[in-house]
Amino acid sequence: IMSASWKTVRVFISSTFRDMQAGRDWLVRFVFPKLREKLLKHRIHFVDVDLRWGVTSDQDSLGVCREVIDHCHPRFMGILGGRYGWVPEGKDKSITADEVHYGVLDRDAAKRGHSFFYFRRDEDTLAIPEEDARSGGYREFAQPDEIESFGLETAKVMANEQADKLAALKRAIIDAGLPVHHYEAEWSDTEKRLIGLEKFGGRIYDDLLQSLKDDPDLAA
Repeated sequence: IMSASWKTVRVFISSTFRDMQAGRDWLVRFVFPKLREKLLKHRIHFVDVDLRWGVTSDQDSLGVCREVIDHCHPRFMGILGGRYGWVPEGKDKSITADEVHYGVLDRDAAKRGHSFFYFRRDEDTLAIPEEDARSGGYREFAQPDEIESFGLETAKVMANEQADKLAALKRAIIDAGLPVHHYEAEWSDTEKRLIGLEKFGGRIYDDLLQSLKDDPDLAA
């Protein structure tokens, strides 16, 4: 790839916040700087956009996310693990699910652009000790504030509904024929976080780089 003039390429990163911190940290520290350095030689500015660092529940999160998705189009990256994500009051989808639907699923197949999805393997999520998984938000559980507000049984039902919605979202992505990679991650009892993300990062680097090579607009 070689751009005749300087161009900017943006990729929107959609993921739930609490259970994906290790993955996002790995991308920001090791993958994106390497890709950015490589692309500068080809007159391409690479910008990764992850709104989990900047959008709060007090803002119109859905509206902000949709505007930025349009700004980053045609590149969209979805990373899913064991959580469905925060559902704004009065809405039926989590922020993450709305991003996936608005950015990819609800668009005509020809207008989905370069979209990539990475699912953490279920067995790796389930291998996280329950105490750590609960405190770190790695899986759907009845949350203390929900138990206090609704009672234990209702909170359990809510958690199960979230888990079902996450499974349905993953199925919808697969059924749409979108590229999905199931990646490995290992829980470290010492570090109390997920490690072993080298292959995950390498796959994302390769996918993004290939999408740029396949983009005729970058050769103009």
